[in-house]
Amino acid sequence: MFGFLTDVVRGIGQVAETAIKTTGSVVETAIDTVGDVAVEVIDEVGDVIEEMIGD
Repeated sequence: MFGFLTDVVRGIGQVAETAIKTTGSVVETAIDTVGDVAVEVIDEVGDVIEEMIGD
């Protein structure tokens, strides 16, 4: 009986570990994407300001 429970607990632990790793990868990708978008927006705003002010 305890052997079965140990196997169940290990199985749940492995699933939880995989879910945490996957979530971490998704979050990391989202942060990278948001960062890239922010850099592009800042560049565009800089270009617009330069056009408005003139060089």
